[in-house]
Amino acid sequence: TPLEEVVLCAKMLGAHDARELLAKAPDPPQAKAVTDAITYLMKQGALTPMEQLTPLGRVLADLPCHPSLGNMLIWGAFLRAAKSTTAIAGTMQGKGLFLPVKKRGVNDCRAQYMGTSQSDHFRQLKCYLAWMAQGQSSQYCYERYLSVDAMKSAKRNAQQFNDSLSKAHLLEEGCDRESLSWEVVRGAVIAGLYPNVAQAKGYLWDADGQQLTVSDARSSLTIAPTAQGIHEYIAFFEKCVQNGRLMMMDGTKAPPGLVPLLMSREVQTDMKPDIDGRVKVVLDNWIAFGVSYDAAALLPKVKEIVNNGLQAFASLMEQRLPVEHDQIMWELRDDIAELIKEISKGFTTVKIRDEPVPAPIPKRKAAQPEPPAPTKRSRALDVPPAPQPQPPQLQQPQIGRASCRERV
Repeated sequence: TPLEEVVLCAKMLGAHDARELLAKAPDPPQAKAVTDAITYLMKQGALTPMEQLTPLGRVLADLPCHPSLGNMLIWGAFLRAAKSTTAIAGTMQGKGLFLPVKKRGVNDCRAQYMGTSQSDHFRQLKCYLAWMAQGQSSQYCYERYLSVDAMKSAKRNAQQFNDSLSKAHLLEEGCDRESLSWEVVRGAVIAGLYPNVAQAKGYLWDADGQQLTVSDARSSLTIAPTAQGIHEYIAFFEKCVQNGRLMMMDGTKAPPGLVPLLMSREVQTDMKPDIDGRVKVVLDNWIAFGVSYDAAALLPKVKEIVNNGLQAFASLMEQRLPVEHDQIMWELRDDIAELIKEISKGFTTVKIRDEPVPAPIPKRKAAQPEPPAPTKRSRALDVPPAPQPQPPQLQQPQIGRASCRERV
């Protein structure tokens, strides 16, 4: 069980200090690991700076998954993209969807499913929806190097998440209105995976200053060199050590404009423009960029509205109140979804569809020319082959009885 889930359970049981409670366990975790888990939950908004549970944290504790997946589910319900986010979370709960074989066809299928989305989560969502549209066919999986067991497990996980959201009164009328809008679904994914954010500056770096490597087994992202001053931002599910390297699993590239809105907790501005009239903005004490003076003045207010709106949404869920009756909350969710669409324009344009990806065509070897077939002849026309001349053979002199008499 991840340590973040254990800390949430300890807080739900009324523990004032999770460190003291976990230190009394028969096999206690390291103190630094517990501190990192508490910091992670604070950045997610599940704990206050005084380490008290927030409404979002109490809802996360009731969901049967890792807090990052639970946060993604809540963001999906908040932005009315619950169907797609439950499917993505279901595929992320288990192992990879593709078979662990090193064949060229596997990479071709992964690239076809991803398209131009620059997102492993879009690839997994498209795999799942296409498989469901084909009647959960096993033959469909065999032809595209997909694991049948992994697809069935993803379906069970998605159904479990859907039931949990229904019990929390999250699936109100119109909860799937934005499920086919990849811009909104991507916003829910990157917001839910925060604070797992990496910045590409030639290499991948996370908030702790650790260098990451994209896992070939779970990710199809390519990190290309960018122009100086232009960085890419990637939200990822988890990181682990493989072969002595720190690997990133399941990532999605985010539009730069969504980073301060959905992929940060603290926004700091000094409001002192430089020579070009741009103001420096720092997110979570590590991501820095320049914006106009008006945008810098507006950004902290918009961020506060988004954070407070999500906490209010979680509070309504916790109290089991119908969300559709809150007119202000209803309009706020629409405004945030439209803002995400506007910011995402020009980044990547893909559509969520459930049509199957064509199976890869195996390459065949070049055909060898066949020898000509022998012609049939009648026996009357058959002519025996002419005898071949033999080279003359030198006869050896024989020494026998006759030669001996001649000598005598």
